[in-house]
Order: sequence, then C-alpha cells, then structure tokens
Amino acid sequence: MELEVKKLSYTFEDGTEALKDVSFSIDKGETIAVMGPNGAGKSTLLWVLMKALKGYSGSINICGIDIEKITGDAFYRTLNIVFQNPENQIFCDTVEDEICFALDNLGVNPGIASEKLKEIAGVLGISDLLKKEPQHLSFGQKKRVALASVLIIKPLILLLDEPSSNLDFLNKKKLITAVNEFQGSKIIVTQDIHFALSVAKRIIYMENGIICYDGAFDNPGLKLKCPDLDDEIIDIRQKISIIK
Repeated sequence: MELEVKKLSYTFEDGTEALKDVSFSIDKGETIAVMGPNGAGKSTLLWVLMKALKGYSGSINICGIDIEKITGDAFYRTLNIVFQNPENQIFCDTVEDEICFALDNLGVNPGIASEKLKEIAGVLGISDLLKKEPQHLSFGQKKRVALASVLIIKPLILLLDEPSSNLDFLNKKKLITAVNEFQGSKIIVTQDIHFALSVAKRIIYMENGIICYDGAFDNPGLKLKCPDLDDEIIDIRQKISIIK
C-alpha cells in the first residue's frame, strides 16, 4: 500500500473533535472520493495529511515511512494539495510563473519545464492565460491554474479539496480529464456526485469525524450505511443515462 492511516484523531483548541479514529489505506495509483456533510472532517483530514495541523494522534505512513520523517522538497514531491480556495495558493506575477514556480525551485531544466508547462496548460485549457496576471482571472480560472501548479510536479499522492466547485460544465470536463490522466494516487474531497463518479471508483463517506463507509460506489453496503447518498447516486446515473 502507498498510504496508510491508522487511528487518526484530531481535536481543535476549542475542544471540537474533528477526526475520530480514522483508518484507511490506498494503493499506488488509486483514487478515493471523500464525501460527507459540512463539518464531517473531510478538509481537516487533508490538512492533517499535509502536516498543516499539528497535535494529531495515530499514524500516517507513506510507503512505510512515517510522514513526519519526510521533509522539505521531498515531502511536497511525495504529497501535495490543491486548496479549495485558489487565492490561498497563488502568489506569482504571471500564470506562467505560478505554474513553473515549484519546478524552478526543484532545479528542473528550463527547457524541460517549458515542455511540461505547455502540456499541462493544454490539458486544462489555460494556454491563453500564461502571460496574464492571476489576480485578473476568474475564480474558476484561478482554480485551474492552482491545479496546474501542483500537477506539473507530479507528486506521488495528490490531494484535492472541492476541485470542481465554481466550474462550468466545459471546464469541469477539462478538470475530469486532467485528474484521470494523472497517474499518481488521489484523495479528493468533494460534494459533487457527478464529479466523484467520473474520477473515482471508491468512496470514503464521513460524518462527525468518523468514517461511516469505505468501499465501492456500487457496493450494497453503501445503500445500507448511506441510503441518502445511494439515492443521489442512482438519480445522477439515471440523468446521465437519459442524456446519453
């Protein structure tokens, strides 16, 4: 297994238990959609995995190595995140500089970096934005730029927090293509059922910091443990079938 989380718990300073004995593992190249209501602990899970929140209990191992022992550039090439709000992630003067920032810091040859930039910009449909200032972009465009800046370094494990929010249908399709083409493992927090079904076969459903279900979308256990979600999935699949 590539990532193994065991009995992970986290409590905020105000006493709120955000995560309670969360355990799961993912294999190399696997994609997991993490779903659940607001306040379920989904985003907190990503922040703990990124070591942005300290003081958790339990263990997090990547390829058998304690996550706390992976530091510096090695950590961000192993595990990286695209935030829900891209404005928390973008800081360079141009889109091109933003996307290539990490490659420059890693000492990647400029010629190779240029080819990688061209490739990822084409996939996400932002080739015409490369010379623009990020602050002048729409929210959806900023989200794609933030995604490109992480995808370009090809981390071992990619974390995405509500990546499809505020994207129109065409740009969501581009996002789905980019996510599916990424060969690494992915943990995707989303409330978008259509997006989840398009990029993942496995779902972790959380409520009140606890994993209520971990398995395939079409497993009978989902209907038993998460009947409302199962009904929503059936409904969206019927709508897709009618469209086709």
